[in-house]
Amino acid sequence: MRDADLLERINRERASVCFTVTTADDDLARKLEPGAPSPSRRFAAARAMSERGVQVGVLLMPVLPFVEDTVENVDDVLRRCSENGVRFVVPCFGVTQRSGQREWFHRKLDELFPGVRHKYERAFGSRYVCRSPNADALSRRFDELMARYGLERSVRPWTPGAERELGLFG
Repeated sequence: MRDADLLERINRERASVCFTVTTADDDLARKLEPGAPSPSRRFAAARAMSERGVQVGVLLMPVLPFVEDTVENVDDVLRRCSENGVRFVVPCFGVTQRSGQREWFHRKLDELFPGVRHKYERAFGSRYVCRSPNADALSRRFDELMARYGLERSVRPWTPGAERELGLFG
C-alpha cells in the first residue's frame, strides 16, 4: 500500500499488481511464511488497489502438496479473491525443489508438519517438480469457481490507448 499513489498514477495508462496467496488461513500462512503479511492483509490491500482502479491478480502458487492442496483451500482463496476485487488468478498446484533447497524444506516440514516429509519422499523422491497428487481435482474445482466468480486466468494484455478508446479510464 505504500506505493498506492504511484500505482494510481501509473494506472492512468495501465497498472497491474499481483499478490501471492497460497492459503486464506492466516494461522497456516504464519507457519508457511513467517514475517510476511497475512492473507487477510494481502486481500485488504487487493481490495484497496482494486478500488483505486488498479487491476489486481493473485498468484496461487506454490500450493504445497499434503499441506495446502485441498479443495477447501482453493474454495477459500477464490472466494476471498472474488470478494476483494481480484480480476485474475494464476495457479500452480505443486512446488519445485532444488537440491539444497529440498533438504531445508524437508527439515521445515519435520518441524511444522510432522510426517509430511515422508509423504514428499515417497511421492517425489528427488524430483524438481512436485505436482500435487490432487492437482487434477484442484484444477477442475479451480475452473468451476473461476467461471462462477467471473475471474480470469491471466492478466489482460495491455494495448496502449485501448482502455481510453473503450472508455474504461479517464
